[in-house]
Amino acid sequence: MGRPDDPASVVDSRFRVCGVQRLRVVDASVFPRIPGCFVATPIYMISEKASDVILAEAPPPSVTSTVEPSARRIR
Repeated sequence: MGRPDDPASVVDSRFRVCGVQRLRVVDASVFPRIPGCFVATPIYMISEKASDVILAEAPPPSVTSTVEPSARRIR
């Protein structure tokens, strides 16, 4: 993870893959160095941050739905 002009960074601070549109990476590969021996906690933290970033950029949900009510039922 780093600046877009850094040749060593693969994703930017909003978890977007550099040079690729509409693709994000949210896993341990965004860390420049593995953070300690128990990597699960930092991954949980980065996934929470990524969800905040992604939801902040998402358009608001529409009021009307284009899905048929019958298609919503679990069959």
